[in-house]
Amino acid sequence: MSRLRSPVRVKVGFGVPRHGWLPVELIAADGLILELDVSDVPVNPLEELCSTLILALQGISARMGWHLEPAWCWLCFEWSGSTVTLIVLISDSFNSKAEERLRITGSVQELVLPWYRALKRFSSRSYGADWPAIDASKIKKLTQVVQAWKLR
Repeated sequence: MSRLRSPVRVKVGFGVPRHGWLPVELIAADGLILELDVSDVPVNPLEELCSTLILALQGISARMGWHLEPAWCWLCFEWSGSTVTLIVLISDSFNSKAEERLRITGSVQELVLPWYRALKRFSSRSYGADWPAIDASKIKKLTQVVQAWKLR
């Protein structure tokens, strides 16, 4: 587990999906690498990520789940004043107790926008039957919220 107190950057990448499985990589500044293979069942988690980022950019704490079948990974953005904390939790199943794997506090630029950029890159391509398309209206709404946040 990484507990970084000072603002740091994270790098986020989505790989090429295969048969409903998407490689996700999160790299923290301290070198911690979290690699996940997430399922598009029961829902497209990238659409959930889009909704979560919209809330986070509006200063609302939010969380979403990545289904790892049977395990789950929870991605949480929690606000405290002008900083946001990114928390990653892993559980053996949907209802089991989750273990914290990562906790980083920093700015929106450092912890939220990397997810947005990775999502925008991913959504600019089509993956056919390997991964469902992300609703274009959700991406558009997220982009508008990002632009409004940048103007603050």
